[in-house]
Amino acid sequence: MKKLIIIFTIITLAGCSMVGIRSDVSDVAERIIARRLAYEIARENPEIIKPGLIICDTILDESNTSTLQNHYAYIVSALSDYTASDPMLRADLMDLLSMLEIKTPDKPVSISVDKLKTAVVGFKQGLEAAKGGP
Repeated sequence: MKKLIIIFTIITLAGCSMVGIRSDVSDVAERIIARRLAYEIARENPEIIKPGLIICDTILDESNTSTLQNHYAYIVSALSDYTASDPMLRADLMDLLSMLEIKTPDKPVSISVDKLKTAVVGFKQGLEAAKGGP
């Protein structure tokens, strides 16, 4: 019986390592929130889809942190305007922003470039879904 339990434990652990269970789900949460925000905003404001996709591609291709900070400031301002009348979308936006921002003693707020790009991937997916596909 002891051998059976040991074998079962080894198989279970081996299976879990092959499946690749993630311990950090924040990337997934960021994409989900960003995708939902983009989809809901674009459904109500379809005129933002084309420029939004261009901005997403620009951010995904950018590597300069300073430039990304500027894009981030613009995005926050624009999304704040679009979510002003919907308290649930506004709450989603605030949650997403709290996941992207890093507070440090020397800078009041900075962003994680990797997290920003992860959220932008989700946002782009939401815009494409609102448009009707990639």
